[in-house]
Amino acid sequence: MKRFKSVLLLAKKVLTDPAGAAADFMTPGAGFGGPLAVYFVYCAAYALFLYIKPTDFPAEFSETAGEFSGKSYAWLLGVHSFLDLAFSCALCALFAAFAGFINKGRLIFRLLCGCAACGAYAAAAFYYKAEPVYALPFLAATGVAAYAGIRAKKTGALAFLRFSLAANAAMVICLPASLLAAFTRNETLYTAAEFAGGIWLMVLIIKAAKTIFGGTMVRSTLTLLFSMIAAVLSFYMLKNLGIIPASVFRFMMFM
Repeated sequence: MKRFKSVLLLAKKVLTDPAGAAADFMTPGAGFGGPLAVYFVYCAAYALFLYIKPTDFPAEFSETAGEFSGKSYAWLLGVHSFLDLAFSCALCALFAAFAGFINKGRLIFRLLCGCAACGAYAAAAFYYKAEPVYALPFLAATGVAAYAGIRAKKTGALAFLRFSLAANAAMVICLPASLLAAFTRNETLYTAAEFAGGIWLMVLIIKAAKTIFGGTMVRSTLTLLFSMIAAVLSFYMLKNLGIIPASVFRFMMFM
């Protein structure tokens, strides 16, 4: 009971005082127990939502949903938990790498460089979709940058990962509205719930990033944008290389 209460207090602080929670996650005694507990509660709840919601809702993703309609709850939970955790780790490592670059110097120059890097990565990933081996240098460079970011800001990267996992409490709060929308087939409510949850999560993460890595809100927002693009492109590359099954990648992107 005491452990359960501490997890609830952690989630509450993340949602109401993201800067303070981020500072707590940077202390030497901070661990992953609480953040992982919040994360797995979210994964369990979201997997249950996917399992019980109508297959053809929302209509926009009904084709993809139909592909996974026969999957068990255990499969949905396992795949979602693993993919989201892997993506969170990649995102936090890339965020640490981009933060070291974006937070210094003239903003417009950093913005143009970030756009050029992500644009070149995207061009290579899509152009060499049929022959992804030719785009491997971009994937390798992204991996090296992520590793360098962790090496340079290990404490910050780990604290950011803890916060990112715990911030899924926001999605848990928005999930009942999504469930209500699914069973009433109200796509407007569903879109609003998903949009609200996504924006809330992004605001929390940006505020935490400002505390952990420094910089301004604008620079933190750009860092998040670039790191998300690079992370998605990296997983897309892994799909093209056959490391991640195409069906699993579709589940990750559209479910």
